Amino acid sequence: MIYQIKQSELPKKLWNLIDAALRGEPVFIERDDKALVQLIPLKQMFHPRKAGSAKGMVKMTSAFVLTAPTNRPPRPHPEGG
Repeated sequence: MIYQIKQSELPKKLWNLIDAALRGEPVFIERDDKALVQLIPLKQMFHPRKAGSAKGMVKMTSAFVLTAPTNRPPRPHPEGG
């Protein structure tokens, strides 16, 4: 269920709306029939990145490495030869 509530009704229903947002339900606060704010629980807003969390999920074939174009000129030999 999506909750949309007018600003004037907010003081009476705020805690019910907070509980709904904590359950994962979308909650929007309106003014002049336009949604202004969405209540989102903090635990859903912050997703700390974890190093190595995608390990083993990406597969690259050897053809990708072998056929990758190079857009730079060849390097000169280090001894000038």
